[in-house]
Amino acid sequence: DGLARAMDTTRLTPLRRRNPKVARRVAAAIEKAMAVDPADRFQTAEDFKTSLLSAISRTERPPGEFTVTPPPDVPYPPEQLLTGTGGPSRKAAMANLPELAVDTGKPFVPARRRSRSPAWLLLLFILIVASADMIVLFPEDVPSNVRESLPFLFPAPASTPTATVHATASEFPTVTALAPAGIVVRTATLAATPTSKASPTSAATASTRALSAPTATAGPLRPAPGGGAGQMAFASDRSGIPQIYLVDLNGGTALPITNMPNGACQPSWSPDGRRLVFVSPCRVSPMGRPPDISEVPSKNTALYTMNADGSDLVALPTVPGGDSEPAWSPDGTRIAFTSIRDGPALIFVLNLADQSVTRLTDPSPDYAAARQSAWSPFSNQIAFCKKRVDTYQIWTMTDNGQGQQQIAGNGQLFWDYSPAWSPDGKSISFTERNASGPVLPWEMNIAYEKRDTASASRLKLGPLPVEDARFSPDGLWVAFESKSPGENRDIFYATITGDQRTRVTADPGIDFDPAWRPAITP
Repeated sequence: DGLARAMDTTRLTPLRRRNPKVARRVAAAIEKAMAVDPADRFQTAEDFKTSLLSAISRTERPPGEFTVTPPPDVPYPPEQLLTGTGGPSRKAAMANLPELAVDTGKPFVPARRRSRSPAWLLLLFILIVASADMIVLFPEDVPSNVRESLPFLFPAPASTPTATVHATASEFPTVTALAPAGIVVRTATLAATPTSKASPTSAATASTRALSAPTATAGPLRPAPGGGAGQMAFASDRSGIPQIYLVDLNGGTALPITNMPNGACQPSWSPDGRRLVFVSPCRVSPMGRPPDISEVPSKNTALYTMNADGSDLVALPTVPGGDSEPAWSPDGTRIAFTSIRDGPALIFVLNLADQSVTRLTDPSPDYAAARQSAWSPFSNQIAFCKKRVDTYQIWTMTDNGQGQQQIAGNGQLFWDYSPAWSPDGKSISFTERNASGPVLPWEMNIAYEKRDTASASRLKLGPLPVEDARFSPDGLWVAFESKSPGENRDIFYATITGDQRTRVTADPGIDFDPAWRPAITP
């Protein structure tokens, strides 16, 4: 129930309710060790040990004890204090207790125990089974000298020819168009209806380019955190200009999957894990920061899709420039995006079946911009960022732009932006930072059903800054951008409660826009 307690939807069941025989001080120490907030737990193992020792009687407590005051006792019936289930009364139970031995002055000789099966045999059996599992499941973790001494278990790998797969123009009905910056790519209908075609915008020769993608490692891999395909896409300027990279979370090398002359960023996966939609051009600011919510979207950006290995690059139908911040719907039929084609930044939806574009938000004197779409897992709602009176707020609306309502707002003190919906649809996370002062953002979360009665709570994901958090496919982890003092921006992930914070990238470049890859489906 750790996740439910972190979301404040349940409470830890008191230990003595499960077993009334546990001493109150022992129960208090264990419950303190199980607190959701790490700051509420023991800070060292020594403190935990000392607290448990302090549960002994006063005359036996060690000096310098660490005392935990137990909570008020639960008013159980006297019978349940002994049995927990309404068994014999206290008097009857006390009558059944053995009498205390009388000190006769003779040395105490413990009774001889009955012979049992040697425990070391069971331990040896467990070690043998564990070693066999290691050899079969994770042969790469066995030391090289051991593998060389056991050639019958670790034969030399046979060389296998590699094959390069190229996308063909017959995969999709195509028309051609000149992309921004003079890149020649093709445009295509991406819907499940392959006979629907988009109108050509200009005539040019179709061209695709396949880049190297991470190769699959022979044999089983350790389960990667987050579920899904065990991979993550992100943007990085490590090559001098931002491109999109793909990395295995089992420790694989991050490899580029775009090669756009003017850069690429803001990747979003199709629900089958096979294609990405992204934005180009893309540049990092001279201050070493990716495109920020405080900046007006660029006028020369456009949306593209491609396969996960970088092949089959497609320019989506668009008016001249200004499309960015794409989000692929979980049902795979639409892509929501931000565009300045009608003046201010507004939210639009591209229907992949007929390539039609619909505007979901309208220009209004009440707000200056609507940006950063995030689909609910049921594809029927969209969370987004709305700028009102120079303040950024989190709002939601239906997938046709109706029923707009504010989810979280903090007046003029804070900016709330970069929303993300949890995979179960029960909560929305978003980035928050001071409206003025140092830019050290943190991550917040609010239960959607309690949006009118509860305030958002902070996700404690480690040292600030923490920004642009995204839920993993299984909903138990979040990926985010962060950095340590004196370091550049990198990609991290941690559990929803902030445990097991892990650095994914450590390149001197600026890494940003993390996107978990869903499980790959046919």
